[in-house]
Amino acid sequence: AVTLNIDYKYNIFGKLNFYKNCASTKIKITLEDLIDQIISLQPGEVFLSCMNRDGTRTGYDMDIISKFNTIKSQLVVNCGAKDHEYLQKISSDNSSISFAGAAAFFLSANNEGVLITYPERNYEM
Repeated sequence: AVTLNIDYKYNIFGKLNFYKNCASTKIKITLEDLIDQIISLQPGEVFLSCMNRDGTRTGYDMDIISKFNTIKSQLVVNCGAKDHEYLQKISSDNSSISFAGAAAFFLSANNEGVLITYPERNYEM
């Protein structure tokens, strides 16, 4: 499967802007045209990364999901994961969408070291 990664952020006026080349270059495209291009490409996944929320642990940009409801690809929302409980709740409330996150799995120690945490897993057989 091919994954299409879309980096985006809102400017100070709330306008949605899209970026390419690891978010180094702003592209001029409307949301509607972007969605039309996604539909024509038919990628396996569309990975949405909200640069405003990256590493903030303020929650995902859930408003973006409704804008991408016409695509048939698997939607993956990234940037903003709060903690393990948030990830569990948001994924159970939105079972057709996947969620990614990194900050929710990292904690800073007092000496600025990085501690990795893992959620508890309960497997049913």
